[in-house]
Amino acid sequence: MTSLKKNIAYNIFYQILTILLPLITAPYVSRVLGAEGVGIYSYSYSIASYFLLFTTLGISNHGNRSIAQCEKSKEALGKCFINNYIIQLTVGTVVCVIYAVYACFFASPERRIYAIIQIITVLSGVLDINWFFWGLEKFKLTVTRNTVCKIISVACIFIFVRESNDLWKYVLIMSLSVFISQLLLWHFIRREISFARPQCYEVKNNIKSICVLFIPILAYSIYRVMDKVMIGSFSTMTEVGYYENAEKILNIPVGIVTALGNVMLPRISNLLAHGEEKKQKEYIGMSFTFVSIVEGAICFGIAAVADVFVPIYYGNEFVKSGDILSIIIFTALISGWANVIRTQFLIPKKKDTIYVTSMVLAAIVNGLLNLFFIPQYGAMGAVVGTVTAEVIVLLVQAICTRHELNYFKILKNNIAYICIGVCMFLVVKAARVYLPTSGIITLLVEILIGVIVYGVLFIIYTFASKNLIVNSAKKLY
Repeated sequence: MTSLKKNIAYNIFYQILTILLPLITAPYVSRVLGAEGVGIYSYSYSIASYFLLFTTLGISNHGNRSIAQCEKSKEALGKCFINNYIIQLTVGTVVCVIYAVYACFFASPERRIYAIIQIITVLSGVLDINWFFWGLEKFKLTVTRNTVCKIISVACIFIFVRESNDLWKYVLIMSLSVFISQLLLWHFIRREISFARPQCYEVKNNIKSICVLFIPILAYSIYRVMDKVMIGSFSTMTEVGYYENAEKILNIPVGIVTALGNVMLPRISNLLAHGEEKKQKEYIGMSFTFVSIVEGAICFGIAAVADVFVPIYYGNEFVKSGDILSIIIFTALISGWANVIRTQFLIPKKKDTIYVTSMVLAAIVNGLLNLFFIPQYGAMGAVVGTVTAEVIVLLVQAICTRHELNYFKILKNNIAYICIGVCMFLVVKAARVYLPTSGIITLLVEILIGVIVYGVLFIIYTFASKNLIVNSAKKLY
């Protein structure tokens, strides 16, 4: 079995790279395209991503789990793969045709060209077979391929996007990078499987599981993607731009947790297939601690410096993004805890009903709050709905699993890390009184203060409590 340590490292590296590369281009793109241009891209991509959701359905989680639990022979893997992929191919083809009709005939005339280019993004969903390699825990392959494509796309942005009229070029580059990345992976699948004919009985069983897992994915997209669509519909494209750039920073801590979930889902599924439930709960406990330490530090740190960082990074036109970021960043910590419950307990144990219920309820509340707050407060109104939705997801999943997971013990083991994050936040804010109100020097000093405070308090707590987290983590490998 592939080293868990390496898989986590590969995925965290890729998730960070996925976030950092857009962040490298973001200051340039923000200044070249402006808030409205960024908003138009975000709006067009949000529409396309909804069709993309229907293209892939719930295949990512179900396919990942199925491959992880499948016998590791070419014949068995081939049958498992084709019985899942045939559903993705069929549905994806239909969805692509529907989106093409929308883009060509129903998208607003002034933004139609961007909608047409995004057809490439929707098509990439038909080719997406990352779930197969995740199920085999072959993350190095997917990470390497995606990394190369993303680096090339960054270079193309700096070369070809030079003025506001180049927005269509930016949309094309972003769409092609995803499409080519998915296409390249097909070259490698021939080494892993023997292609077989789809089996009707298995396909029918897969359809049910895929559809069940699609419901929470759709619900999640309502309060992570639909936000931008609703801002664009009820407010302005400039407000979408503010929200989009705040979300780019939010994706840093979210990406780290996503990486952890991608690695742990197939590993936990494999353990359960062999009856090792005790090991599963050990991993869950360590994952909660990992999320609390890493996400606590990042979220409280970013919140402390957001109002200084954002104008320097994106330009003064995006000052409002800093206000949005200082609040929405905490959803990364909340969703991180929920991600551990979801990917390491609910999905591997096939408790899909709990997962579905939590996401649907959150989506309904988010939609209602957005309808009320976005027309009045624009992007900031969407923040209210998003934060509330993430809290609901965590609470529902925790309440429904409270008899199987000891949350009192988990909270007791991790509350100190959150307190350390709060202390860091307060110290940085207090230091602001003695620093200039803005500027790169102020930002660097605040970051240094935050790192020192968090680091010192973390070390003191670790030694004072005789915390064995480091030694426990080593047992993972």
